[in-house]
Amino acid sequence: MPVEKKSSFNTLTVKKQDIIVPVKYSAKMKGRTDVLISPQVSLQLTTAQESLLNVQLNEASNMYSGAQAVMALDIALGGGSK
Repeated sequence: MPVEKKSSFNTLTVKKQDIIVPVKYSAKMKGRTDVLISPQVSLQLTTAQESLLNVQLNEASNMYSGAQAVMALDIALGGGSK
């Protein structure tokens, strides 16, 4: 087990929370070679949002496939026709 050492630094407790990351920090430098500077954290958030969207799309697709199977079974058993 690690040994705790006393330090003059303050302790910061990290908690999970929602944040809004402003995009105001991007910059363009023009000269011989044009350069675009943007924060990397934006890319990481975008990647996380894309992953969440993919999970949600997969879940919706699975639900749709399940509903199609139930309707096909209902039709095969003669349901809905009177």
